[in-house]
Formats: sequence, C-alpha cells, structure tokens
Amino acid sequence: MNEQKSEEINIMNTNKNKKKYMFKEIKKMQLHISLIIKLLKFPSGNFISISYDQTIKIWDKNFNPIQNLINEDNNEIYDISIKDDNNFVICTTMITTWEKNLDLFKINNMILNAHKFEKINRVIYCKNDNIISSDIHLIKIWSKSKNIYQCITIIKFQFYFQSFLFLEDQNMLICCGDYKTKFWNILNFSFLFEIKEMDKSNIYKLDNNNILLSQMNNFFKFSLLEKKVIKSCNHNLIFDQIKVINNKEIIICAQYKEIYIYNIDNFELIHRIIDEIFYYNGFEDFNDDSIIFYTDKGIIILFQLILIKEKYYLK
Repeated sequence: MNEQKSEEINIMNTNKNKKKYMFKEIKKMQLHISLIIKLLKFPSGNFISISYDQTIKIWDKNFNPIQNLINEDNNEIYDISIKDDNNFVICTTMITTWEKNLDLFKINNMILNAHKFEKINRVIYCKNDNIISSDIHLIKIWSKSKNIYQCITIIKFQFYFQSFLFLEDQNMLICCGDYKTKFWNILNFSFLFEIKEMDKSNIYKLDNNNILLSQMNNFFKFSLLEKKVIKSCNHNLIFDQIKVINNKEIIICAQYKEIYIYNIDNFELIHRIIDEIFYYNGFEDFNDDSIIFYTDKGIIILFQLILIKEKYYLK
C-alpha cells in the first residue's frame, strides 16, 4: 500500500459548525489492466466499470465480479450511463443499450453511426428511455418508438461545445459552448435563458436550485432561481475531475496526483492529499462514509471520509 502525504491547511474561517473531513485509505483493488474511464453505482449497490482495455465489468457491493461483458464493436468505450438496476447505455462509435435478462446483461438496442464520424464523448440514459448524446459540435436527443431509436432534436454549436448537464427532475438541459451557457426545457425543447462568458465551463449539480460552474481556475455557484452567479472563488488550479457530495456538503477535486476537498457553501479549502503513484481519473460514492477513487492503472482506492473538528491530517 502506498503512503499518501497529507498537508495541514490553515483555515481562515474558524466557524466550528462547518463540517470538515479527512481521508483515510481503507482498501485497494485491481479492477482493470488499464485506465478506468468511469465507475458507476447501481441503485442496488452493485457497480459497473468501463476501461481503456475495452471491457465492461459488473461487480457486487464488495467488488466481487458478477459479469464481464463483450464490447460488440471492439472499439474504445467513451462513456456509460445507468438508467436503473436493469438498464444502462454505453457509447463507442455507436450507442448501445443493455438490459438485464435472467440476472445477466445483454444488448437490447443499437444506434449505429449515431454521430457519423465524430467521437461520442458523453451519453445520458433518461428515465423515460430517451438518450442524450454529444460530440464536440452538437448534442442529440434520441427517442424510442417501436423499439427503434430516432433522433428528435439536435442542438448545434458553431465553434465548439464544452460540456452539458441534464437536470432530469427539472427537465432542464444546460449546455456550455460558443461563448455562452444556455438553458433549455427538455420537454418542449424551448430555449429558457443564457449567461455569457461562462462558455468554457464544466457543470455540476449542487442541489435543485444551484449548479457549480468550474471554469479554468475558478468556481462559480449559479442560482437557477435568481439566474445569476451568487458565489465565486479563484483556487489557482485547473481540476481534471470534480465530484459534488451533497450529503457531506463538500466538493472533491483531483489534479494530476493531488486531491482537494472544498466546502460546498463557501469554497473553503478543507483538505489536500498528495499521491506519488496514481493519477485519479474520477470518484464514485461507496456508502455514506466512503468514496471510491479510480485511477490510471486500473486500480480503485477506497477512502473513508472522517469528520473532524479543527485539524487535518491523514492517519
């Protein structure tokens, strides 16, 4: 087990009512032979992982293997999205939906040449069976009729497309690109409003009323009700991966081999870890007290989040 270094952070705000955490490594496992692109948790507690080794693997709650799936087109897998315990979708050069049948997942639908020759970099499986997919120039929304998917809406970007966030409960699609961030109603595909100079941002849900925009080395808290930025912070870093954990009131960020924890309300830096071995490619919730980090070497590391009061150190 590698030894992580921890830095004690001097906190300006001494409000003891604020929650503060530290990481403690409790488990490490090899899931793939190559970089783990994404690891997701089913509502049941089981997990699914995709990797640059072109494999899809299903795991139980303790990461015992359940099923290894074959990528039918033998191409690199770019993204995955879970609809429920029995359905998920992946994107390669095409979009493929999978359904559980007799406790095993099997392909039940394909969208061939979904984005022609463009790389599909993001896919979302909606509760109503619709699929949202994107490449560097456009977003497509697919609807299923008589078990065949057809594209019903295309949102095009003239210059470039950065990212999008789908808020399913609000039926809202938020897109960053072409020097602005636009908000759409997904039910009738109507344009709602836009904000300028927030185009090169990645978007994350904070709660039903607020989103987080991460732009270069800045955080912006944007109110959907007030339609404006209500909090901003310059953290002097450019993060590769970000995860918002609402029940812990924290934001976890990764940059190269470093992990940072920020307070979700005021963007106060709480804790920092330096790892000399792994690059962290993303995070997923394990349970109420633990977070899984997945890495460039196909290894997952399970960290326990420990609530502390004043100082920050790693045992």
